[in-house]
Amino acid sequence: MDGYSLITGAQGIYRLDYPDSNGDWKLTRLVDRETSDIASADLNDNGKPEYLAIEGFHGPYIRIYDCNFNTIFKSGSDSPFGHAIWGGRIGSKQYFIFGFRSERQNLELIGFEDGKPKFNLIESNVGPSNVLVYGKEGVQYLLSANREANQVAIYKILNTD
Repeated sequence: MDGYSLITGAQGIYRLDYPDSNGDWKLTRLVDRETSDIASADLNDNGKPEYLAIEGFHGPYIRIYDCNFNTIFKSGSDSPFGHAIWGGRIGSKQYFIFGFRSERQNLELIGFEDGKPKFNLIESNVGPSNVLVYGKEGVQYLLSANREANQVAIYKILNTD
């Protein structure tokens, strides 16, 4: 996201464009639904970002938007206390990682297959609060603060495609 940031809050999702030689700061409302967190990744490999948003104050919904903030997917109200969110490249593809701290407390990988999101369970009953994918010496790792399981987990990513 060169030149801008996305900001979320009770009033929705905003795009904050940074000042340049042609103008000042610019704030534009993109979505008017309460949103606590957002991440971007090019899930469908079209060169434009998709966005994963946690709606409400940490849920109970997740929504995936296209680059123009049209809804691609909206969950049922089964994402209680959505908290861990990340988007980016794993291997040769881009994905989202999402986790929620209540009820099932799943950590999930979200990709794109046949034109729609595909959810894959990484681990259940861990209640992640934060996640990050990290690469070192050609190997990628998923780091997860599994708060409800009282652990910091490091998952070595073996098969990336």
